[in-house]
Amino acid sequence: MDPGVPLVYAGYGALIMTTFVSYLSHQQVWALEENGVLYVGGQANRAKLDFEIELDQVLTDLPETAGTPN
Repeated sequence: MDPGVPLVYAGYGALIMTTFVSYLSHQQVWALEENGVLYVGGQANRAKLDFEIELDQVLTDLPETAGTPN
């Protein structure tokens, strides 16, 4: 019996698990306020068009505030 067989099986199991995890969707959104101007950006690994539509809707629903920055 080869003592490295359990290590090979464990590595293969980890490979299979990370393959399934790579199919999960994630999204990131960044916001920066500078001199009273709000800059927003983001990225998604899947469903990019849906992410763009959802981000546009969220930004449209944000209330606008007028005034000087603190």
